[in-house]
Amino acid sequence: MTEKSIADHLVARRKALGLSQREVAALADISPDALSKWERGYYRPDDASIGKWANALGCGYRVTRELTEPDTAPPAPSPNISK
Repeated sequence: MTEKSIADHLVARRKALGLSQREVAALADISPDALSKWERGYYRPDDASIGKWANALGCGYRVTRELTEPDTAPPAPSPNISK
């Protein structure tokens, strides 16, 4: 996968799960601003950050930069996260 297709895949997954950027950012322990910039392609996150992002959405992330389909449902957003 290319860098752009990784972001596209993760954005599609986030939307399919009905999660906001803020919810995913909280689950991944990253800033909502950073997540927004990654999704829009303004810059590419490092591998560790991509892993956090993918894991928050229930996707596997390999060092080869390939995403795998999740084996289980992603963690539910915390009820105290405001949209």
